[in-house]
Amino acid sequence: MAGADRNLSLKEALVESLGSVLSPDHDLRVSGEEQVKALEVTEEFGVHLAELTKHTCQHAEKFRSPEAIESAKVQIRRILPLGLKESISKVRTSCAYAISAIAHWDWPEAWPELFQILMEALTSGQPTSVHGAMRVLAEFTQDVTDIQMGQVAPVILPEMYKIFMAADAFSIRTRGRAVTIFNTCAAMIANMAEIQKGIAKQLLFPLIPQFTQAFIQTLQVPDGFTSDSGLKMEIVKAITQLVKSHPKFMAPYLNDILPPIWLIFTQSAEFYVRTVVNNMEDANDPVDSDGW
Repeated sequence: MAGADRNLSLKEALVESLGSVLSPDHDLRVSGEEQVKALEVTEEFGVHLAELTKHTCQHAEKFRSPEAIESAKVQIRRILPLGLKESISKVRTSCAYAISAIAHWDWPEAWPELFQILMEALTSGQPTSVHGAMRVLAEFTQDVTDIQMGQVAPVILPEMYKIFMAADAFSIRTRGRAVTIFNTCAAMIANMAEIQKGIAKQLLFPLIPQFTQAFIQTLQVPDGFTSDSGLKMEIVKAITQLVKSHPKFMAPYLNDILPPIWLIFTQSAEFYVRTVVNNMEDANDPVDSDGW
């Protein structure tokens, strides 16, 4: 009960702060901005912002139209991206979650600058900013339309390759999300190719050779600081998608793909027997510590 009361008071404080930020009174506006900065470090910050925004979206089930909250949406969109570079992982995750939830309703019509904001974070070279942007993009790419994919893929996919290859700079989970985003885009482009002839050749085929070679190399890396079962699972999913969707194009790579995948299957069988059947050791779950 105490936790529920705390969440309610935080949400009320956030609504009040956002209202103050919009005030024409300078002192009140500065006070509101300081209050928002203080609330940014709470774990529930991003979740509350997402909930407030859902109340102002006419397509959402919880749609409401209070003038103060509607006006605050501009401030919410301005403040949230700042959280993507936050050093505290839970705060960064919370902001990324909120951006993803808001983008589902507001991008691109009401938030056209979001994609540029994400790309700036992605190319900043800062691990925290990249990590936050990748979390958003993993959800963001699932909402991209066929028309938008023609603009998004040429920008996102080369960056996904750079991040995936930078094993010394980025964590396994961030690199795994790069594979997931690549796979999401590849699947959509494959669906588009059923109607738009030549679209895969234009958007995807120039990148497949370098991605495939990188995937094959990583599958052969022993589990450790730069590779684990979770990353390899995402790679196998991506390769499977490519082979199913573009069998002729992928045929020349099969002789190089099959041996490391077969090795993974045999090693996984041994690991399964040790951890599950004989319970000789614990199996680590390959997810981020915050689980998202």
